[in-house]
Amino acid sequence: MTELIENPWLNISWENSIAKIDEEYLTKFSCFKKIQKNTLPEPYTGDVNSNVYCLNLNPGSACVCDDSEPRLKKDFEEYTQKTLRHEIKDNMWFLLNGTAGQNWWQQMTKGLCKNPRMFVIEYFPYHTVKGTYFPRKLPSYEYSNQLIRQAMTKDKYIVIMRHRKEWLQRISGLEKYKRLVCLNNPQNPCLTKKNIEPSEKNLERGFPANINFAKLQKQF
Repeated sequence: MTELIENPWLNISWENSIAKIDEEYLTKFSCFKKIQKNTLPEPYTGDVNSNVYCLNLNPGSACVCDDSEPRLKKDFEEYTQKTLRHEIKDNMWFLLNGTAGQNWWQQMTKGLCKNPRMFVIEYFPYHTVKGTYFPRKLPSYEYSNQLIRQAMTKDKYIVIMRHRKEWLQRISGLEKYKRLVCLNNPQNPCLTKKNIEPSEKNLERGFPANINFAKLQKQF
């Protein structure tokens, strides 16, 4: 029986925003200098028990990193901590009104319901500036990988929003997984019917052909 990996994100704070198991490893990469350490990481967000897992790239540039909006910073910390402990069902960005994160997610999910029930895992968990190289191995990845593998054993839908090639290399068996959704336009990660239902190009690549948008939409 495979030993379960402990959650490495339980002791994150403003003062310690890098997971302990990543600290030494990250210093070997140029990306360490581009990580925004004055904010909280976002390795995942949403409901871990959701029937739909979405695999994204990284949280991008942080929009909450100072004391200019104390109420927003307090809410961001509370929602992030609950998310890291899997104590919240919502994608926290739908709760943080007026933020760039909320605007982005509303745009990406406009073809779904108002607050879709989903679990989003970021390939690289830390906020960074543009043009950052993301290492293919990082100790904290193993926990996210474990969550994805568990989702696969439960026949959940897995949508690759961005970084398709790297995700397929990272998770063994994912490329042939029967409920894998590869967006038709990887440059535009919107979760819409046009972008989700299998295209001729994706069928030629060997990705699953049985994804029906209406059926998938009911899972959110």
